[in-house]
Amino acid sequence: MKTKQIITLAIASFFGTLTFAQEENKVPNPSFETLETKIKTPGQFMEAVMDWETPRDCPPADIYNAEAKKDEVLVPNNAYGGSDTQEGDSYAGIMVYEERGEIANRMFLATKLTKTLIAGKKYCVKFHVSLADLSKYGINNLGVYLSATKVKLGDIEDGKIKPQVTKKGNPILGEMGLWTAVCAEYEADGTEKYLTIGNFAGQDEVLTQKMRRPREYTEPQIRGSYYYIDEVSVIATSHLDSPCICEEEEEDPNDRLQVVYTKNVSENMDMDVVQQISHNKIFFKSGKYNLDETQQQQLASLLEQLKTNPDISLSIEGHCDNSESGMYSFDISEKRADAIKSYLVEKGIEGSRLTVVGYGDEKPDAGADTNQAKAQNRRVEFSATK
Repeated sequence: MKTKQIITLAIASFFGTLTFAQEENKVPNPSFETLETKIKTPGQFMEAVMDWETPRDCPPADIYNAEAKKDEVLVPNNAYGGSDTQEGDSYAGIMVYEERGEIANRMFLATKLTKTLIAGKKYCVKFHVSLADLSKYGINNLGVYLSATKVKLGDIEDGKIKPQVTKKGNPILGEMGLWTAVCAEYEADGTEKYLTIGNFAGQDEVLTQKMRRPREYTEPQIRGSYYYIDEVSVIATSHLDSPCICEEEEEDPNDRLQVVYTKNVSENMDMDVVQQISHNKIFFKSGKYNLDETQQQQLASLLEQLKTNPDISLSIEGHCDNSESGMYSFDISEKRADAIKSYLVEKGIEGSRLTVVGYGDEKPDAGADTNQAKAQNRRVEFSATK
């Protein structure tokens, strides 16, 4: 075969593979690259972005582009801060929470899928978010709602819309300048024709984290949460080269004690069971309070001791480091203790045997203000009594 023919076939094969991958994604214009007009001002999402819209009666969303006419809607730097795209030259932007706002003030992104999803089939549903630099808060509850009909503002306000896809554990999304994947495997019921992205939770259901304004900005923070959105996909898991794995391993190279660990004293025969339990500690990463698989495994010994000693009651005592104190709209130390109580109850321990208390940063285990000390202070301890 001639060289020219080989090259032609290779190019055809590449574009054929690319077209196949694009067709497998049920989300049209997934990275907001196909535009019908030049981007000149905020609020142009509806008129500019092909195949996407904002729900009726909701504020217009924003679209940012590398060739925009004005700095406020430019990529990477714009009115709310700066971020490179996850894919291509464009991304969308939505205000999803206001300090004293109402649900009617929030922005949402909506599209009609290229094909209705098939009942019983599993899909990998994913979108990427980046918190704008001038946001005062990071929040949880960002998600995807798949539906048979278009979402209405009234249904959101009435609490009828519950997203099927959020990030595992529904954590606060506080990464600025970096893209975080919100992703889950979803089994369709066969009615899903529309996809909507946003914060559907009631104002009092939203957890917030106060954000520090990056040093390079002098403009005041907005009293809310504004997120950039990019690269949205709904792909049947059977068409993926690998499983729908949505979580990435997090690591802070500046804080080696961000790892989760605990002391195992269950085999120390010099201690009775009450002393053994009271020597356990569960440690958390900064800003985290949900249990991961490792922490659940570390609770196995404690769980067994509680099951074999039904006369033991347990005080679950949560703590945080001094940088976490006052940062959230909730007591993160109590959240950590609550997470462990919920897990133990789920595994068969009577809730009446368990009490929860959050001490905040009042009782540090290490007094220094170093990364190591902070890691030691982000913990839950146990006090057992018969």
